Amino acid sequence: MGRKKQKIALNDTGSLSSANPFAELSREGFPENNAPKSDKEAVPVSKRKSKPRQVRMRREKTGRGGKEVTVLWDFSGLPDGERVPLLNTIKKRCGTGGKLLGQTMEIQGDQRDFLTNFLGGHDFNVIWAGG
Repeated sequence: MGRKKQKIALNDTGSLSSANPFAELSREGFPENNAPKSDKEAVPVSKRKSKPRQVRMRREKTGRGGKEVTVLWDFSGLPDGERVPLLNTIKKRCGTGGKLLGQTMEIQGDQRDFLTNFLGGHDFNVIWAGG
């Protein structure tokens, strides 16, 4: 019906797996070793300034049956993938519950003073909103 495929022997010394196709090429004109001499040269230094990390914080009480909630929103300089680990850390440190709703974090209770110090230690500029 069809042609049979030609099999290539893998144990043969002249097979494709053991032959180096670049063995016969000349190294003339190439530098001997172009690896960086120290670790400082290996790390590229960006000349752009990173975004300032800031977050806005407010306390809400309306529509929650008199319970207070601290709301964090407008995270700038924080990638989306880092919000859930940050929320989990905040909940553990505060000893309260909380949830992530879209781009906002809600922490149970009035945690504004604690969160100002905690987020300030993580290089965030905390902006208070409301009273």
